Amino acid sequence: MKIGMFSDSYLPDINGVVTSVFTLKNVLEAHGHEVWVVSNHPSILKTQVDHDNHEIRLPGIVLKKLYGYRLSSPIHIRILKEIAKLDWDVVHAHSEFGVGIFGRIVAKYLHIPLISTYHTTYEDYTHYVNVLKMESFDRFAKLLVAKLSKLYGETSTAVIAPSQKTKDMLVGYQIRKPITVVPTGLDLSRFRPKIEDQELISKKRLEYNVQDDEILVVYVGRVAKEKSIDVLISAFSQLDKEVKIKLLIVGSGPGVDEIVTLIDHYHLDDKIILAGKKYPNEVPLHYQIGDIFASASMTETQGLTFIEALASGLPVLASHDGAVENLIINDHNGYFFNDDNELAEILVAFSKFDKDKRLRLKNNALQSAQEYDVDVFCDRVLSVYDQAIKAYSEDYQVVSLNYKDDVVNLDLANKSNHIDIMVSVDSFAEFGIRKDKIISKEVVDKLIIEEEKVDAYRRAIKYLTIKDRTVLQMMDWFKENTTLSDDVINQMISYLKNKKYLDDKRYAQDQINKLRNQLMGKYRIRKELLQKGISPEIIDQLDERSNEDQYQLAYSYAKKWQTKIKDRSNAYKKNMIKNKMIQYGYDINLAQEVVDNLASLESDESEMTLLRKLANKAKTRYNRKYSASQLRNRVFRYLSSQGFDYDDIYLVINEMEWEDE
Repeated sequence: MKIGMFSDSYLPDINGVVTSVFTLKNVLEAHGHEVWVVSNHPSILKTQVDHDNHEIRLPGIVLKKLYGYRLSSPIHIRILKEIAKLDWDVVHAHSEFGVGIFGRIVAKYLHIPLISTYHTTYEDYTHYVNVLKMESFDRFAKLLVAKLSKLYGETSTAVIAPSQKTKDMLVGYQIRKPITVVPTGLDLSRFRPKIEDQELISKKRLEYNVQDDEILVVYVGRVAKEKSIDVLISAFSQLDKEVKIKLLIVGSGPGVDEIVTLIDHYHLDDKIILAGKKYPNEVPLHYQIGDIFASASMTETQGLTFIEALASGLPVLASHDGAVENLIINDHNGYFFNDDNELAEILVAFSKFDKDKRLRLKNNALQSAQEYDVDVFCDRVLSVYDQAIKAYSEDYQVVSLNYKDDVVNLDLANKSNHIDIMVSVDSFAEFGIRKDKIISKEVVDKLIIEEEKVDAYRRAIKYLTIKDRTVLQMMDWFKENTTLSDDVINQMISYLKNKKYLDDKRYAQDQINKLRNQLMGKYRIRKELLQKGISPEIIDQLDERSNEDQYQLAYSYAKKWQTKIKDRSNAYKKNMIKNKMIQYGYDINLAQEVVDNLASLESDESEMTLLRKLANKAKTRYNRKYSASQLRNRVFRYLSSQGFDYDDIYLVINEMEWEDE
């Protein structure tokens, strides 16, 4: 396999990232892989390519405020074309800025998978840019770190976290790409004490003025605020002068001056030794001259120095940091402490341990470092590479997208397939979809499964734009027009309600106003709304009318029918109007009251004229079939059915001429 690694820091610098990159390069090459490292250097003005060592150095500048960090431009067009000739299989970015961004550009340009290792918890380093010590700025900086970290993670094919703590943090940033925990491996043989080194160890201890009967506590790492070295010094300030114990600080950084001031403040010049920065080949010996390792840092992503210490046979004293929680077992290979007071107590106790207990702690430390063997590290990283290559061939790129009606239409393509799918706005935002983004096959599969829901939602919106509906009506529509489960339908209904497409209360109010304008009675309105699924509580709340309002509405309805009923007696008309009112939802007593109060429908004179007219019509109609008394009876029955008074009917019939008379 051909691999390109990108890191903002590399040899001759020494820090956790450099150690990880250097170790991984060596072990991969030992297993037959070709590994190139792309980094920078402040002393060069143009890009340098070392074909023998497979190194590419970009121009960089040192940022004095960020000790050990160099910044490079992420744009290098000329070398990009040269890199394309190297035919890499994967790009592995070990930083998030400068060279790391260039690595992302290279991966996109070469159309190969990008693996990112998140080495640094940048949230713990915002104090370097917060020069005014403003709390609001610090919050903003941490929020920006979270957003940038998510962006970098989402643009990667796969992400490597050196510890579970780091993975949990990245998951908290809502990075949805595969995150694999792969602790950085070490060449344990470099640190393991050897019998032939004993003379060298004794000589180095004397060089630092550490006597055989003195306990030497070792700290290795950057000297910076986030490493909390002040906690170690504070603990030493609490020790009695009689306690034969010293602290060796190996490393340098932006916090050296503060540490020197603190040592002077506590008058600990004879107890604390500043060894300064050491070359990589010198570091193992500085572990081996110690008796125990200590660090109060709470900002580790993995804690390589802790593992190096264990591999050197040193028990470890550490704060309760998530990166080392699974590394240290109390009274087995080290001890946890919560503050400087507790650390001081542990140091005093350790100084009193007999040789057997110290030997047991040492052997346990050596044993617990074994799982971080470099070959195990190599196998785990190669597994991530293989999975990333497989995933990249199956992943899809967003070719184009189109937003319409709360739905986004996506045009997706990979090396062998091309698909169009619809996704919801929520999914669009949740998965951070945008043009040209690479979406994993797993995500695409989820979106395809969801597409039926999206299509149903789109059709539901269209259905609702034609006419307002109730929740019950929409539930029936989903059941009749889709194959969605009841649970999914309920989810869709909730979503439509949240989006204000569905609102039974609003629907009921509109319908009540509409039906009132149609002069409908409250009982009929209630029945109509209940049939459409509106709850009785909503109806009662919205359809509140005074007795006067109800009467006026009923009276208007009665007057409407009064003008429609023709050629009927007053009694017939009133009964018909009353029945119509009851059918239209008015209370029977209210209907009767309104009918009783209607003005006279016909005068007595006009009603007799109408009676005579209808009698003649009836006589003519029935004359073809009946005669004599049968004809008169038929006419009488018809007129009585129209509500006329019997006496008036007899009077009119007697006035009429009949053939049998």
